Amino acid sequence: MSGLLAGADGGGTHTRVLITDDHGAELASAEGAGSAIHPGAASRSAAVIRELVQRACADRPGAPLRALCVGVAYWMHARGLAP
Repeated sequence: MSGLLAGADGGGTHTRVLITDDHGAELASAEGAGSAIHPGAASRSAAVIRELVQRACADRPGAPLRALCVGVAYWMHARGLAP
């Protein structure tokens, strides 16, 4: 099965998305706003990642995105949840 693979690294200050082929060769990337998950605002993080994946895949219309692996930071200081 062929298709594009995507990985997202989301932090508090910026997010990077990398698109590869089945063999791990880098095809495209995009960077943008931070996507760390804030309490009660996970949908904002998802929106940032979705926009960057779409931007990175823009040059490959019709190519199926087979998998997306996401790692994001969780921001606990908003409600005093930090240790």
